[in-house]
Amino acid sequence: MSFKCFKLSYNEFRKVAKEHRIPFEFSADPFYSESNIRYFNKVIDGIENATRPLTEHDSIVIATVKGHYDY
Repeated sequence: MSFKCFKLSYNEFRKVAKEHRIPFEFSADPFYSESNIRYFNKVIDGIENATRPLTEHDSIVIATVKGHYDY
């Protein structure tokens, strides 16, 4: 999970102080949802029981800014 830094303007700071809350809502990462975890467990069980085939593929290289690569 990644967190983003942010700056509060003076008005936003006053709003936080007045309402005793942050000016945005948090939400859970959908990757860790209950249905996704069930799906991953089902896939893992299939791999361990040899009922789900594994296929080999070439590595995926993603080009980023200025020609740097992210693996």
